[in-house]
Amino acid sequence: MNAAILYVKANAVLLALVAIALFQQSEIIYSVVQTSEKNSGDPRRRLGR
Repeated sequence: MNAAILYVKANAVLLALVAIALFQQSEIIYSVVQTSEKNSGDPRRRLGR
């Protein structure tokens, strides 16, 4: 039982670290997209809308 608890705890910590890393990446990607949209004007014009 003790080994099972340690296994679950280790996986929970690893999963939390992966979730934090993915969230950080999504924030970086979002900021890059926002910056590129500001620099390129209205993005709808490029799509023909």
